[in-house]
Amino acid sequence: MMTNKDSSAAGSKPITLFIRTRPAESKIQATLLGLNNTFPFVEKIIKEYTGQRTIHIQKACFEHTKKCFEDRVILFLDMFKIHVMHCEVTWFKEATKFNKIFDELDNAYAKCFADNQSLYAMNKQNIAKNKCLQIQKKNLLIHDESLIADCIAKDVCSIVLASPRSNYRCEELLRSSFPSHT
Repeated sequence: MMTNKDSSAAGSKPITLFIRTRPAESKIQATLLGLNNTFPFVEKIIKEYTGQRTIHIQKACFEHTKKCFEDRVILFLDMFKIHVMHCEVTWFKEATKFNKIFDELDNAYAKCFADNQSLYAMNKQNIAKNKCLQIQKKNLLIHDESLIADCIAKDVCSIVLASPRSNYRCEELLRSSFPSHT
């Protein structure tokens, strides 16, 4: 409580409580902020357990909370970070493997597609060549048939002309066809 002496010295200035303008640098506060961001409901629990109490209880609670954080929560968070980092590394490796596999599949697909396109073009060319060859074959068969027919006709004519009966027949035909030549 204030005495008269104290009140006269501070009479011109009102007494105000000390307000911190900057937070104190500590690992605990950074951990608490990280924990608060990760688990938003923790702040409510902390306020409930560290509410307005008498100063010696507050210090005891603070020391107990500090010890709990140093012994358990910080260790848990460090372990949690290690596990998360391990998971991130594993996921990164797996993602890299999958990217490599997908790149290989893309390259294989592009190669197969290019091969398929070239085979398709070659197939079209072969079909066109095959049609041309079929047409040439038909033309050759027609030409062969006409040559065979000509050969057969010439053979028949030569046989007919070479036989003695054919001369007699030819003369008869000539006489009957052209009576003036006889």
